[in-house]
Amino acid sequence: MVRKANTIRLLKSSDAVVSFKAGDSIFKEGEEGRHMFIIKTGRVELRTGHLVIGTFVPGDIIGEMALVDQEHRSAGATALSDCELVSIDNPRFQAMILETPDFAIEVMQTMSARLRNMNRETNVFHKKAETVHIQAMTDALTGVLNRRAWDDRMKNEELRCLRLGNPTCVVSIDLDGLKVINDSQGHAKGDELIKSAADALFEACRETDVVARLGGDEFGILALDCNRESANQLVLRIEETFAKRGIQASLGLAERDPESNLKTAWEEADQAMYVAKRTRKSAT
Repeated sequence: MVRKANTIRLLKSSDAVVSFKAGDSIFKEGEEGRHMFIIKTGRVELRTGHLVIGTFVPGDIIGEMALVDQEHRSAGATALSDCELVSIDNPRFQAMILETPDFAIEVMQTMSARLRNMNRETNVFHKKAETVHIQAMTDALTGVLNRRAWDDRMKNEELRCLRLGNPTCVVSIDLDGLKVINDSQGHAKGDELIKSAADALFEACRETDVVARLGGDEFGILALDCNRESANQLVLRIEETFAKRGIQASLGLAERDPESNLKTAWEEADQAMYVAKRTRKSAT
C-alpha cells in the first residue's frame, strides 16, 4: 500500500494549490467533476446527502471518483478547517495514473475503502430507519401493532382479498372495567390489565393473525384466511384465555362479505361488540 507521503511527492511545482477557509464548500454533490484534490494541509469532510462519508487529512485524495467514472460528483466536500488542496485536472490525473502504478493502486484502494465505508454507513442508516418504522407502528405499552399499523394492514388485506378471494374475519374487543380500575386503583393497574390482555391475545391467536391495540381499552384482530367457523373458534380461545387471566371483555365478530369490504366487516364487528357489552351490563 502506498503511503500518503508518496502521493505528495508525486506533485509538481506547476500543480495548482487552492486555499479554502473553514466552512467553505470545495465541491458540491451532483456537480460536474473536472478536478480531483490532494489535501496538503487542513481537514476536509465528505458527505452524500445527510450521510457523512468521513473526515480526510493531508495526503488524502478526494474527488477522484468523478474523474474515474466521468459522472457527476456523488458527494460534496466541505473544509472543516483552513486548508490547502492541490488541484489535479483530468489530463494530469491520467498522466499520474499511467506514469506511477503505485498512485493508481492508491487511487483504487482509496475508492474501495470509501465505498466500503459508505456501505457500512448505509447499512447502519437502514437499520435505524427500520427501527424507527417499527416503533412508529407499534403500541409502546403492549408491543402489539398500533392504530396506524392496523389501518395499513386493513388496506393491504382488502387488496389481497380482492385479488385472491380468501376469507377474512375481524374481531373487535373492548376490555370491561378499565375506567373503574384506573379510577379506583390507579393507571398503573390499568396498564397491567391492558398488557395482560395483549399477552392473552398473542396466546390465543394464530401466528398469521394480526393483533392491534386501537385505543385505550380497544383491540382488534384481523384473522387472515379465516372463515366464520374458524373465527368462532378463535373467539372461544380468546374468551377462555381471558377467563384464565381474570379479564372481562366484550367481543364482536364479523366476516368480510365478498360483495362488500373489510371496512364494512369491521363496522359490523364493532356493532356486535357493543351489543355484547350492553347485554353483559344488563345481565349484571
